[in-house]
Amino acid sequence: KLLFRVLTFPMPTVAAINGHAFAGGWLFALAHDYRVMNSEKGYACMTEIDIGATLTPPLNALIKEKLSRRLAAQMMLQGCRLSANELFEEKAIDMMCPQAEVFINAVSIGEKWSSKAALGVYGEMKEDLYQTAALALRDGEVVRSKL
Repeated sequence: KLLFRVLTFPMPTVAAINGHAFAGGWLFALAHDYRVMNSEKGYACMTEIDIGATLTPPLNALIKEKLSRRLAAQMMLQGCRLSANELFEEKAIDMMCPQAEVFINAVSIGEKWSSKAALGVYGEMKEDLYQTAALALRDGEVVRSKL
């Protein structure tokens, strides 16, 4: 339920991505409202296609809510590794900066928008905005075992 909690958290959340964000790390970043990524090193990638694994419907719903259909297909069906520059061009991250500035910029974004949560409706509005993913993550099976 962690991804649901982050996706619908009643305050702005910011993922500070200072290196690679593969598979679950990228999904965790996507659950946040904003993403700041190191421009000097690191890739985001969904590796499941390369290891013969599938994603459950709740995880697919999160990806479809947060990425364009074309980018989701590129990451999920081709297993493409994308740099911060490529992700920024695709609007999958909100900012890219040198590694030394990732955390500072992430905090700055959080502070900039934190006042929007003061009236207590922020989480509810996020749950409505990302309704398909939120319901799937809350109620669905996130981990599927083939054992």
